[in-house]
Amino acid sequence: MASKADLNLLNESVSRRLSDAARQIGRSIHEVARGNPYGAEPNPARLVDRISLKTGLDPAQARDLAGWISTEPAAVELAAAATGMEAMIGPTLDFLGVAFLEKGRAVADAVVRIRFRDGRPQGTGALVAPGIILTNNHVIRSAEAAQGFLVEFDFEKDVAGQNRAVTTFELDSLRLFASDAVERLDYTVIALGNKVGGARDLSTTAYLPLSDAPNKHVLGEVANVIQHPRGDFKQVALRENRLVSRLDFVLHYVADTEPGSSGSPVFNNEWQMIALHHWGGPSPFALSAMPPG
Repeated sequence: MASKADLNLLNESVSRRLSDAARQIGRSIHEVARGNPYGAEPNPARLVDRISLKTGLDPAQARDLAGWISTEPAAVELAAAATGMEAMIGPTLDFLGVAFLEKGRAVADAVVRIRFRDGRPQGTGALVAPGIILTNNHVIRSAEAAQGFLVEFDFEKDVAGQNRAVTTFELDSLRLFASDAVERLDYTVIALGNKVGGARDLSTTAYLPLSDAPNKHVLGEVANVIQHPRGDFKQVALRENRLVSRLDFVLHYVADTEPGSSGSPVFNNEWQMIALHHWGGPSPFALSAMPPG
């Protein structure tokens, strides 16, 4: 696990960010609770772009719908019914095409467990380019430390509840190692090395492309997290997890995670990666008591 010094730096930076985001978090929780999750987004242009992408509406129609969303939930329901966009309103978004499950299964193949060579779990990571893994800096702190870890694909149960065959790789920090500090972006990008064992062929394994496109999420939407909580078999925190604030380079969301989930990819409902999970725990704020921002 992360060192005590790293955890102290991480907790200090998280506390500052949560304080900075307190009003956004309060507003988001308020909007979700009143059945208008898209009303949590404070940036009108971002909301219009997101609505247009998700619905296929032209910009003028998307602006109209965004305007309705900023009003009372009852008006949103009427507007959604008029435009055929019922799936966008309500406290939960319960109807999805079955392709959601197929895409989720495909992207889950790119999520890996990171462990020490002696078998102890360390964290989660994701294949983000051919032969390239992304995780937290507090999971793999340095190029030298990387030599003590292995990466496991398919550490999970199959549909029959049986252990799937695991494929294990070493890491090659000489080929690629890039990182940013725990108290900043908290990431490590590192190359896979030699295969230690297993049958998975990475040439046929989908990776998770990184993108800074601004229309991948708005506040109030759900976040899906695929992870190895406590180093256990791969699991997913699905659907009832809400994005509640956005700072310059940080998203806050309400989701079920555990130690060992550090380095997990966070997805929108199109299974695009929108964040890298790096901290989880009870908020130091009484979120339910926050006034709307």
